[in-house]
Amino acid sequence: MDFIERYVYAVGRSLPKGQREDIKEEIRSLILDKVDERMNVGETEEEAILYVLTEMGDPNKFARQYHFRPTYIIGPTLYETYLFVLKLTLVASAISIIMIHFLNTSTAWTQKIVQMGYEFIHSGIYVFGIVTLIFLLIERMEIQFKISSKDWNPIKLPRAPKNYEVVSHFEMVVELLVTIFVLAFFNRSFAEWMMATSISSFIDMNRFHDYLMFWNATWVISLVIIIVVLLLNKYTIWLRAISVILTFFQVYLLVNMYRDPALFQTELLSEKWLQWFHMNSLSIISVVLLIGMWELWRLIKMYKQEK
Repeated sequence: MDFIERYVYAVGRSLPKGQREDIKEEIRSLILDKVDERMNVGETEEEAILYVLTEMGDPNKFARQYHFRPTYIIGPTLYETYLFVLKLTLVASAISIIMIHFLNTSTAWTQKIVQMGYEFIHSGIYVFGIVTLIFLLIERMEIQFKISSKDWNPIKLPRAPKNYEVVSHFEMVVELLVTIFVLAFFNRSFAEWMMATSISSFIDMNRFHDYLMFWNATWVISLVIIIVVLLLNKYTIWLRAISVILTFFQVYLLVNMYRDPALFQTELLSEKWLQWFHMNSLSIISVVLLIGMWELWRLIKMYKQEK
């Protein structure tokens, strides 16, 4: 029976959302009826299920008969995730633009509004093009793979996600928004903001950019993980493990930055500001470390449930 649920789940991923549950129930009933017919002539349940599913064929091709518009740029398997990622990316881009201009106190508000309007349009077109291109490439490559998979077998069907693997969309939204914002802020306006404040003399920006290269790598990898999780609609052990490694690597970066005398010139600070620096630095490191421990606990829990 597990193979039936795998097949129904696989077909359901390629169905239009409004009709998905009704069609899945219809397909489940169809499969069970055919299995009963095979069992009535002497086959075992497993033999009957595998025969019926093999006869029905690749679930993605089977789902096409329920599509009233078979030609598309981004198909129903990816379309909901595409819209979700596109909306979130546009919102995150807009928030980052607003925050960056809000932090920039050297420009008049009338000039800020004009600049923000231009950047909203420019970044909106850029984000739409990039996200659409990424999903278009995924769609084209996936279709090419499906058409060439002549040796399809129901035994190869991936199982439907279990409860502990299902992702929280709220968590994904927060992660995506935060990641895009920090990418935009630290790469576009952090240096300008530092120059507009007295803190610029406290931080060596050349040394900071040496660390920024590694931070950008972790943030980009995090974005890729978020998109893959949304496409799969679940966390796998490998994706969770990569997230844990990334988080602990970020802790390592933070500790090294905190202890780097070439980055923070603490001798320029008064005793009061030095205490503030140490307290906030250790707080940030502790928070990221706790996040890493939480991710590690979830990875261990997932591994035990898999076994």
